[in-house]
Amino acid sequence: LDKTVVNKIAAGEIIIAPANALKEMLENSIDASSSSISVLVKDGGLKLLQITDNGTGIEKDDLPILCERFTTSKLSKFEDLTSISTYGFRGEALASVSHISHLTVTTKTKKDDCAWKCQYSDGKLVPLNPNSKTTDPKPVAGKDGTQFTVEDLFYNVPSRKRTFKSYNDEFNKILDVVGRYAIHTDNVGFSLKKFSESHYALVTRNNQQIKDRVRTVYGSIVSNELIDIKVPESDEYGLQSVTGLISNLNYNNKKNIQPIFFINNRLVSCDPLKKYIHNLYSVFLPKGSKPFIYMSLLINPNLVDVNVHPTKREVRFLYEDEIIEKICNVIQEELSKIDTSRSFQTQAILPHLNQLKKNNQSSMENVKQTSKQEIQIQNSDLNLYKQVRNDSAQSKITSYLNSNDNDNNDNNEDDEDDEDDEDDEDDEDKDDEEEDDDDKNNTNSEKNIDNKTNVEPIEIVNELDTENNNLIDLESNGKYQFSAKERVDVNLTSIITLRENVEKSINKELTETFANLIYVGIVDEVKRIAAIQYDVKLYLVDYSMISYNLFYQIGLSDFNNFGKIYLDEPISIKELLIFVNKAESKVFDEKTPEDPNFKLPNSQSFDLGSILKIFINMEEMLNEYFSIEIDITSSPDDPQLVSLPLLVKGYIPDKSKLPIFFYRLGTKVNWEDETECLDNILKELALFYVPNVLPSSYSKNEEKIKEYNAKIEFLFTVIKKRFLAKEELQKSVVEVANLPSLYKCFERC
Repeated sequence: LDKTVVNKIAAGEIIIAPANALKEMLENSIDASSSSISVLVKDGGLKLLQITDNGTGIEKDDLPILCERFTTSKLSKFEDLTSISTYGFRGEALASVSHISHLTVTTKTKKDDCAWKCQYSDGKLVPLNPNSKTTDPKPVAGKDGTQFTVEDLFYNVPSRKRTFKSYNDEFNKILDVVGRYAIHTDNVGFSLKKFSESHYALVTRNNQQIKDRVRTVYGSIVSNELIDIKVPESDEYGLQSVTGLISNLNYNNKKNIQPIFFINNRLVSCDPLKKYIHNLYSVFLPKGSKPFIYMSLLINPNLVDVNVHPTKREVRFLYEDEIIEKICNVIQEELSKIDTSRSFQTQAILPHLNQLKKNNQSSMENVKQTSKQEIQIQNSDLNLYKQVRNDSAQSKITSYLNSNDNDNNDNNEDDEDDEDDEDDEDDEDKDDEEEDDDDKNNTNSEKNIDNKTNVEPIEIVNELDTENNNLIDLESNGKYQFSAKERVDVNLTSIITLRENVEKSINKELTETFANLIYVGIVDEVKRIAAIQYDVKLYLVDYSMISYNLFYQIGLSDFNNFGKIYLDEPISIKELLIFVNKAESKVFDEKTPEDPNFKLPNSQSFDLGSILKIFINMEEMLNEYFSIEIDITSSPDDPQLVSLPLLVKGYIPDKSKLPIFFYRLGTKVNWEDETECLDNILKELALFYVPNVLPSSYSKNEEKIKEYNAKIEFLFTVIKKRFLAKEELQKSVVEVANLPSLYKCFERC
């Protein structure tokens, strides 16, 4: 390649943007022991980039070779890199600038009587005046120091120039570079302004305190929240010193400021150190917040390689991990010391409060009305369609527990007293009266629970109506009987495994939905569909599937610790099984039940003797683990059901499902394998507890419908407290509406 082409390619690697050219010339000025550096920018530095310093200047004899490649005064041999303390060392910066712009240099040393001005192109001196033939530097008036004037940057590289779309973006990059050097270099004053503008974008003084320089560059929102960091030196790792500033835990700046790292006074980006510090802050700061970091590391030059990147933005040093660990340990210690309190910005809720005080309104009623108006004004600014609306007077779980007769009498007396009190209060609204009634009912229900100490067992009639194939009077006037029983810790491997299987399949989002649901009501009693609200969304849920999983989970969590529902009189399990066959076949042969080997019409195996034998043999296990108490003493061939498990206090399963429950226990459970056996029984128990479809005969019975609705509503209060939703249940929950979408249609809430 032609030498000119080679130089242009090399210049494109070193000078990527105006900010890179500025950085190279800033470092030259700092190396020249300048105490003041001013920068003038036009069109983001593409049209004009001028850097003026008051440093030592450049000797006139050195000007002819100033912009030649690999020309430097910073070192003479490669070994000097191991001890170099200046910014420049390759001698490529000015050469690269001269190949892609019109570069003019004006310089004066202290011993010179005047300044010298010259112009460069492609690394060589060119005439200052197109009509002149001489390339010698021209004497001009000037101050001590050097002025670099870069014009028409990338004029001969149009493809690069087209990539710069915004002058403001390039100026902001220049401002960022100058600001970083202004913070680090305390013995130099910096100034930056745009061409033709009177005010400066940035001005710092030399020997200014570092926090004052940070305030000048980034504002008080940063400088007021800084703490000093100092890491002890370490001869083992060649670490001479680490000083800097980091933000405290109150820092909250929406503008993300990239960390400022200087290693041996070189502005670099140290990604490993940045990553470790950000990870450290993530423990203390809210998600998305980034800290302010300025850090200056001095490391033994023998352990640092500065020549690893064309633009010098990266360096490599030995013992990187060890040094980073020491720095992070110090930061961790400092942050832990101040992690005791936080400061938060506050805003007055009532902006017109002072005006109210000045008016000296004498009437409290007027003050209340004014306050209400202010609140309404503020609420109008909110997104109404995002507000969650629910019932503030939602019923308690305890309101659905049945009360005994004595308590009912007490309640009636209380109600009468309450009515007398209400009559005395003529100013109350009807709505307030209704709310008071609800509160009283809830209170009375709670009293009823507390008073239930000596009560009778739950009654269940066990007579069979052989003509109508139905159990007679399966409703009961249920009452609780409490008995002292210590909770048993279950260590069965099979139960632990089943619990782990449930935990692995949990859907967190769906579980949160059920944990915070607001029950709306039943949509379809036949399909067992109910509506619930969560946040601003309305869902339809299959409560039969939900309740099945709920009771299975309760069975697992309370295994071997169930309560008991005692029957008024024992029920013959044999008669229950015969009843199943009678309901299935529709044709009853009185001789068939006496035959222990009779079969169902659908050819399913129904060995009555074998099933009864299972219940007789498993009687102790069923009683201990599941509270299914079976009496085999009165009639060894006809076991009697004494009690059923109580999974949830206040919820009694539908006893019409008893026959099919015992039929499935006898035919659907694998009694040979422990894990499968316990899992099968728990699933059958959950199926037994699932609420039945509302019978069609109850469709016009308002009392029955009300009882059914109350039962389902109580069930959802249990779901809200104890249910863990599995992944497979997503198909049982369907979103049907949400407030933001409805607002788009109706523009009202």
